[in-house]
Amino acid sequence: MKRYIALPILALLILTVSASAKYHGKRGWNWWDNEATVKELGITPEQTTKLEEVQAKYQPDLDKAVKTYEEKKEAYWTVKSDPKSSKADVIKAFDVMWDAKYKMKRIDLDRKLDAKAVLTPEQITKLQEIRKQHKEQMKQKMKKKWKDKSGNGQ
Repeated sequence: MKRYIALPILALLILTVSASAKYHGKRGWNWWDNEATVKELGITPEQTTKLEEVQAKYQPDLDKAVKTYEEKKEAYWTVKSDPKSSKADVIKAFDVMWDAKYKMKRIDLDRKLDAKAVLTPEQITKLQEIRKQHKEQMKQKMKKKWKDKSGNGQ
C-alpha cells in the first residue's frame, strides 16, 4: 500500500523538477534583454554591441551548465527518493548537484559582471535603482498572489 502512495509523490517531484528546468531563468531578470531598461539607461549602440558580445561569449557555457545542473538535480531527487539509497549515496548526489549549481551560478555571475563593466558609473547607479524598483514590484506581485491564493483578500 505504501508503494502506491509513494509512486504519485515521486511522479509529482519529478514533474516539479522538470517544470523548474523548463523555466530556468524566467524568474531572473536580464536587464539587457529589456528594451525599456536599455532605453532608460541610455545604452549606446557601441554598448549594445559589447553587451551582445558578452552574451554570446557566455551563453553556450551557461546553457550547458544549466543542463548539467538540471540533470544532477534530477539524479539527486531520484537517489533521495529511492528507499535502497544509503545516506552516503544521497549525500554524494546532493554534493554533485550543488557543485553543478555553483558552476552554473558562477558562469552567470561572470556574465553579469562583464555586462556591468560595459556601463558607465551613472548607468550602474541608475541600474541599481531600476533593480530595486523591479525587486519591489516582484515582492508586491508575490504578496498579491499569495493573498489571492489564500482567499483572505487582506
